[in-house]
Amino acid sequence: MNKKGKLLALAMTLTLSVTSVFAVGCRGPKKIPGTSSSITLDKENLSLDAGRSEKLSASSAEVKWKTSDPGVATVDENGNVTGVNEGTCKITASTKDGKFESECVVVVSGYRLSKNVVSGINKIENNTYNGEINYAVNGSDDNAFVVSYDRSKMTNAWTSLVLWYDTAMAATSFELDFEVTKGSLPVVQFEFGGDSSFKQYQRYAVRPGKNSVRLNTTDVDLDGEGSWKAVYLELNNPCPLEGTTDKTKGETEIKFTKIAMVAGEKQAPEAPGYAEVKDGVVYWERVFAASAYELEVDGSAIADLTQRTRPSGDAPMMCRAYKPTEEKAFAVGTHLAKIRSKNSAGVSEWKEFTFTVAAPSQEVAATFRGITGHGNNEYNDPKDFYTATINKDNSVKVGFTAADSNKWSTYVFKFDTATIEATKLHIKVRLVGGNLKQVRFQIDKWDSETSSSKTVYGEDLVFDDKGEAELTIDVESEKLAASTGSVMLFLNKYATAGEKIEIEIKDVSLF
Repeated sequence: MNKKGKLLALAMTLTLSVTSVFAVGCRGPKKIPGTSSSITLDKENLSLDAGRSEKLSASSAEVKWKTSDPGVATVDENGNVTGVNEGTCKITASTKDGKFESECVVVVSGYRLSKNVVSGINKIENNTYNGEINYAVNGSDDNAFVVSYDRSKMTNAWTSLVLWYDTAMAATSFELDFEVTKGSLPVVQFEFGGDSSFKQYQRYAVRPGKNSVRLNTTDVDLDGEGSWKAVYLELNNPCPLEGTTDKTKGETEIKFTKIAMVAGEKQAPEAPGYAEVKDGVVYWERVFAASAYELEVDGSAIADLTQRTRPSGDAPMMCRAYKPTEEKAFAVGTHLAKIRSKNSAGVSEWKEFTFTVAAPSQEVAATFRGITGHGNNEYNDPKDFYTATINKDNSVKVGFTAADSNKWSTYVFKFDTATIEATKLHIKVRLVGGNLKQVRFQIDKWDSETSSSKTVYGEDLVFDDKGEAELTIDVESEKLAASTGSVMLFLNKYATAGEKIEIEIKDVSLF
């Protein structure tokens, strides 16, 4: 069952054995002397996985069926052959009068599950959505299950394999051991659900060599009662974050040596392998099998970790995040922090890390922090700024709808040069959204003789390939100190009328 509600499950009976063990063939009809009838079967050989069934058809309508070893494979009165255990046996079909018979050699390859407490756990099924699997095989080599796929054809795949599907989940732990034997795989994601529910996702970062996943099934709760019935494995599209999908061409092959539901002691999660603070937000690795996390900063517990945001592009591929409220923002200085994961089985070791909150650049004026300068009424500039946000690092994000290009004096900050007591001024801006090549930075002085404002310094800030632009000027050389004038950043001069623009002012500092 996929997320669209379509049943795409295809039993992996079209498989190759990992150890290349195949059926050696069927013997054709054998005539019993003194008869005039014959019988043939539709298949010359048959390979089955344990627990799988396939039908044999005979040329005669009335047939008697028998197996040489019911411990390997059974056959019913309709010719349905079912694999029982790994091995080889013969299925014989004979005419009703017993004068003709045909034999088929059946090879059953076994996938052995340790501590299997749920019947049907070894239902490995192909269930792709916008994906394509080259092959998936059960074999006897270390009881392995191998799956292969073309990475470039799996980048939009939701559910790639159904590892298990049944009507009940009577186990305390889901266990999976695997190794990427060819190609690459950054992350795997598991979905736990029922016929139509997909409410629990668990991601696991793939390490080199052998990987062992242990998930406490009692921590997977869909409806408050812990009921769920299926385990879906997503191979190449585990989450919508950067770095989790390998879109390069080529084959990836994964060898699973254990897929099981087991009873017994539950396993506590490991500590997060990554944690840091960027721009006042705590990011940490989302640990497989963890149901909750505990964070401490300078010895004080952070009680509320419910505020989670998607990590930025330079953060690791599977993260959770905590963004403090303004009242709980981290103070300027260096902090010692630690985080650990936990579930109903216990807690992990602490992951310790330090981070530093830098002091904001010198406040240039209240008008900058308040973003009061949104335009000059004399030029009838636009007033429809739709966002103006002051970030905790003293940066400002603004969004506006561009007006006619001659209304170029729209500015986002303005302060009087008479307040400047510094030698240099630095500004750094970043284009967040919209199409804009550059903005205008300008310093004006008031000319008392003409009773007008004159530009004493102006320069265009051109955005680079990363959408950033910055400028440092010598304030002293412009003789601005103790003079009357203003410093402004104009946004509208080079914009196209009607286009929505978003710009982040990363720094305006005096030093």
